[in-house]
Amino acid sequence: MKKLPARWIPKLSANTWIRIAAGLTVVLAFFVNEVEWVQYRFIQQMELLAYDQRLRLFLPNTLDTRVVVLDIDEKSLNAEGRWPWSRDKVALMIRQTSTACASWDSTSRSPSPTRAPASRPSTSSRRTSSRTIPSTWRP
Repeated sequence: MKKLPARWIPKLSANTWIRIAAGLTVVLAFFVNEVEWVQYRFIQQMELLAYDQRLRLFLPNTLDTRVVVLDIDEKSLNAEGRWPWSRDKVALMIRQTSTACASWDSTSRSPSPTRAPASRPSTSSRRTSSRTIPSTWRP
């Protein structure tokens, strides 16, 4: 095998080798994160920021008329009664918005009545509930 001439063999300084090592370290860190051997929070945050910027740059700056948000406030609860409402009431509400599909998260912060055992007084039959029930319904 013929030996390469000396002019073809690069002579790299220590500074250049440090730059190469730093670049390979960054590439290795991204690779390890991407194959999920180790999750780096910093890289995940950078990915999320890049995704947000991409959406801001390329999505139209208009509202999507297909999405309807119904806010059930205290006034509605006072007028219609305590949540959860009957299926008929929810169906009527969804039909009035002319949507094809409805999805909601409901959070109950008020005490929910439960049946009291015969040995306990009725004052202890109320329990505070705070849970989210995701739900989807098609009329």
